[in-house]
Amino acid sequence: MNRPPDDSPVYPLGLRKALMIACAVPAITAFVAVLVHHKGLVDVGQFGIPESYVYIGGLSVFLVALVALLVVWRCPGCGAYLGREASPTSCRRCGARFS
Repeated sequence: MNRPPDDSPVYPLGLRKALMIACAVPAITAFVAVLVHHKGLVDVGQFGIPESYVYIGGLSVFLVALVALLVVWRCPGCGAYLGREASPTSCRRCGARFS
């Protein structure tokens, strides 16, 4: 991995991390709800909710949250995806540093 130059710009990632968490929570919740119903641990019919609503709604929420997460988690300098690391120190593409 290349070391970023000392004169590279420094960007804060606090807001992007908060938005990433805000996108991940609904995605995980929808996935768990569908999984719990699929495994037969909860019968949504008792609550008056059609089974298709759970699957279609859960998949829709998951996909929208995933797309939003991929849009949010980008380098503020060049727009490159920051990868799977939760707290990157610098951008692999442009060398921008993060605080």
